[in-house]
Amino acid sequence: MNPNIRKPVDLGRALPGEGFLVPTPRFGPMFANQIRLQAEVNRRRLIDFPHIGSENDQIIIRAFEKLRKGLSVDRFLCDPALSKRLQRECAGHGLVAPEPAINLRLLAIRKSAGHGTLKQTDRPTAARDIVERLGLGVEAAMRHIALRFGASVDDMLAHPEIGKVFVDFARRIIRGGSEIEYRLCALQIRKGRHISGVYDEKVAELNMRMVAKRWESIGSPREALWKNAPLDAGIVELRAADSSLYVLRTRHIAASLQETFSPESVERVLRSDYFSEIKRESTSLRFLPKKQLPAGTPKAWELFLIHELQPRFNWPVTQEAA
Repeated sequence: MNPNIRKPVDLGRALPGEGFLVPTPRFGPMFANQIRLQAEVNRRRLIDFPHIGSENDQIIIRAFEKLRKGLSVDRFLCDPALSKRLQRECAGHGLVAPEPAINLRLLAIRKSAGHGTLKQTDRPTAARDIVERLGLGVEAAMRHIALRFGASVDDMLAHPEIGKVFVDFARRIIRGGSEIEYRLCALQIRKGRHISGVYDEKVAELNMRMVAKRWESIGSPREALWKNAPLDAGIVELRAADSSLYVLRTRHIAASLQETFSPESVERVLRSDYFSEIKRESTSLRFLPKKQLPAGTPKAWELFLIHELQPRFNWPVTQEAA
């Protein structure tokens, strides 16, 4: 048997009845096409339900307003229990439909020109500490469901099965978060991963030459445990050979090296599906203290570096807010 071909993980462990079409090459020109084909098969099974039209919007809005208690749509759908209650409340008003169909329609109402029919809520305060604590696991999980199902963050919020796969994957990498926290972390990452508005100008002023000689290397994740790192804010990058794996803006470089980038966390993500061809022994860490940044803010540099380096685990940077 060709050692570069492996049988995919049995997806039936998480989603009974689901399967891949063909074995997946660990690398090679056919990899991307096979992943896309497999994602289409997986997604087709999960979205095989009738979609809800706008004629039912008022039922969904009434049910949502009754249950929301001031929560935004996204924050509401972060809670699987509230999502299930919404389905039951809609059924009580005569709309009997699958849970993901109702949730997707609620998201569409929020994003539509007529979303003013929903009462406004205050935008929640950005929970940067959640991203610093859970980000590596959550972004790897976001990438995982995108590869496995062609799924977006909205799909994860709307579909209980995709949401479960997402949370289980993130929790295997970085432990200690609740179901709601992992989903909230994904929302925080998506909302902050764009360069429109003020950051368009700030990012445009930056280039790689400005920091090429300012990075401080600290060796492998295990070696980082024994080396002194600054307590300052800055940016940490996980690398494998000559490629970037993950970039994180943090308020405490030393704490992130000890926790988020611990040898155990890095080992768990490298053992996971779609990423297992990365050699553990090739991984290394480096950081940029805030005081070493020649211009711009740490957030602008984080956006710029993710956009330029395209790290394997980071959710991509977009031009517009989600």
